Amino acid sequence: MYTTTIFGVIGDNYYAHQVVKAIFPNKVLFQKRDSFVVALSEEMPLTNCFDKKVKIGKTKEVNLNDFKEGQEVQFSLNANPTKRIGEKRVGIDEKDLQGWLTRKLGESVELVLTDFLNEGLVRSKEGEMCHLSVFVTGILKIKSVENFKNLLQKGIGSAKGLGFGMLHVL
Repeated sequence: MYTTTIFGVIGDNYYAHQVVKAIFPNKVLFQKRDSFVVALSEEMPLTNCFDKKVKIGKTKEVNLNDFKEGQEVQFSLNANPTKRIGEKRVGIDEKDLQGWLTRKLGESVELVLTDFLNEGLVRSKEGEMCHLSVFVTGILKIKSVENFKNLLQKGIGSAKGLGFGMLHVL
């Protein structure tokens, strides 16, 4: 696995999705922050992008076998915390965020410390898509290395294609 920083990604989450898919044609998770993106992929990035303002920064290999049970790691997560009510997906109440995150992480880790920043609703430029955005930072303790690796590879929650769900280990 590789983490790559991509600079100059100025626009909404759908634009970030377009940029990331141009650089990583296969499965990729990413997290957008202000004007840059951090991507987690199974492959190295392509060397160019359709937008000349976008610059591919440092790529670092992440060896999933380096993680150990009992290890504490810092993390960040741009989450779209939702639940289904019938056919519709709705945002989680702020008071339920800790429980939602604990359920999504399952038995793989123990949350040691968390901080939630509710960023509100994120809309696409056209206003067609709307997602609840909560930025989470903290420390977690690995209980099951195999389950933790699975979380890193698959992500957490919904709207992963729009920059939500990547568990970024710092």
